[in-house]
Amino acid sequence: MTTRDSHVCAVGIGMPIQNKQNGYITSWDAGELAADCINAAAERAIQPASADNPSALVCLNFKNTLSQILREKVEGSRVNQGCRPGIPPTPVGF
Repeated sequence: MTTRDSHVCAVGIGMPIQNKQNGYITSWDAGELAADCINAAAERAIQPASADNPSALVCLNFKNTLSQILREKVEGSRVNQGCRPGIPPTPVGF
């Protein structure tokens, strides 16, 4: 998707170490679960968005969709506005 505007969509994901639903969650499993949820949210929120949509609104829709999908998969997970200080961001282009 190419838009004429510019917006950095900063997203941080918090994952519990353990919960009743999933048991102990290793960092590898947390990463895999997060990646699956990110891909699903992108398919629902980003891919159908037209280039006329402001990227900030597409980002907000993506975060809301990601939060919903992630909470369904892992109880206690959360989507934050960005990464913790000191954690380098991972740029993703689309």
